[in-house]
Amino acid sequence: MKKIFSLMMALCLCIGLASCGHQTLESYVEKNADISKVFESMNTEDEDGSVEVTVEDNTIIIVSQYNERMSKQAIKNVRKEKKKDEPRAEKTFGNLITSLEESTQIEGIEVQVIYQDKKGEEIYTNTYKIDHPEEE
Repeated sequence: MKKIFSLMMALCLCIGLASCGHQTLESYVEKNADISKVFESMNTEDEDGSVEVTVEDNTIIIVSQYNERMSKQAIKNVRKEKKKDEPRAEKTFGNLITSLEESTQIEGIEVQVIYQDKKGEEIYTNTYKIDHPEEE
């Protein structure tokens, strides 16, 4: 996950350099080859599992899949650990979202994190977003 965070911060810099008026983050990424390559480079696979990063509409979706079979207790432990880690992740992804929204002028960007077991069944999911004050 640390590699993903580093690459996303690099992505913020690239987006800032190529910013122009797109309606969604997805269309923005599709129309900027360098930024598309950064997203593609975040997709990894090793002996522990895989990470796939995609963009749909204004949502960055990070799917992390474990390669090992997990007992019910191991799944409970992962859920507990991820729940405990939510405040840190909320801050990290909040900062990322703020940077992306400022760079692209696209509001409503979200990051959805999904953890799956070897079979592709969901273990844990959370969506991170920032609240925007309503304008009068």
